[in-house]
Amino acid sequence: MDLMSQHVALAQRAAIHTQLPDHESFFRYNSGRWLYNESEQLAARYVRFNVDALQRVAANAAGATRCVSMVKSNEGCFNKIFSLQFDNGSELIAKIPYPLVTPHHLCTASEVATMEYARTVLGLPVPKVLDWSAQAHGTDVGVEYILMEKIEGVELRRRYKNLRSEGVELLNQVNGMERAFVSRRFSQIGSLYYKEDVEPKLQARRLYADGEDDDDASERFRIGPCVDWGMWRGKRAAVELDRGPWPDALSFIRATVNIQQAWLKRFAPAQSTNDVVARSSLDDSPETHIRLLDQFLAIAPHILPPEIISFPVLWHTDLHAGNIMIKPEGTPDVVAIIDWQGMGVAPLFMQSVFAKFVRYTGDDHIRTSKPI
Repeated sequence: MDLMSQHVALAQRAAIHTQLPDHESFFRYNSGRWLYNESEQLAARYVRFNVDALQRVAANAAGATRCVSMVKSNEGCFNKIFSLQFDNGSELIAKIPYPLVTPHHLCTASEVATMEYARTVLGLPVPKVLDWSAQAHGTDVGVEYILMEKIEGVELRRRYKNLRSEGVELLNQVNGMERAFVSRRFSQIGSLYYKEDVEPKLQARRLYADGEDDDDASERFRIGPCVDWGMWRGKRAAVELDRGPWPDALSFIRATVNIQQAWLKRFAPAQSTNDVVARSSLDDSPETHIRLLDQFLAIAPHILPPEIISFPVLWHTDLHAGNIMIKPEGTPDVVAIIDWQGMGVAPLFMQSVFAKFVRYTGDDHIRTSKPI
């Protein structure tokens, strides 16, 4: 190697070194603080993994030789997001869940399958997954991960306040996506997986409800256990009860209540009235909540909506302005819907909610000079 080539190689290595942050900063949560139980909160978001292995896997997925830059671009409620650039000019997004996301393998497997179904079957603008692992012990990376294509767009919230009449077209696009959600009725309530990722008895069940025509997805996907965080949050993960899939809305509701009651009985001690966050003796009594849930179970069969709005559908229930990617300029065309973690199949009357980005929370422009 001549002197000039040596200088170029050294410069490239120096550039990579300066672009890649200290690995410990990748593992720690750096985006906020807590006034209460901060050490526990930070521990629940600390993820150690093999950075070099992730870069190698990502480079292979990108058709590149090596990673030249890796930046932690976001830390959300449940995941770390990294942006990786490669020597062939390509760029990928890596998503790694926090330890508080349970069960890791089911959540990752379901998210990947749901994204693929939404993209290839429903025709929705969803990033393409290029590589993934739902088993930490099955990869040199040491954690579950998802590698997906980088979308050229900006979050809706970056442009939302500047949208006027063109916002109507944006709403029409989102409405069209929601029509796609109700275009297929599923056989059960739960979460979506690739067929090979559920147990054999679930593989034998149909994907769609009776009367629905089969399509290309019929043999690729199946309904499996529900990964909604509400069923697994905290010590609820230690409760060994039915997490689906379920044949109907009533079974789903009963299972949800049973999990909550089991958690209340085992893990929810009554708070002292001297506690700074105590509300009232009734609010803080596990027994009171258990009795109330028993009363709800008694009336649930009599108040369920009719079948016409109770059939199981897939839905993205977290369409806030940060999960909708649009063109950076010009017409606000939707280029991607992101963050499918925890999305699943549930009764239509529970799924069909107003997209969060259109919920009215008051007019920022209205101000009063004096208190009313």
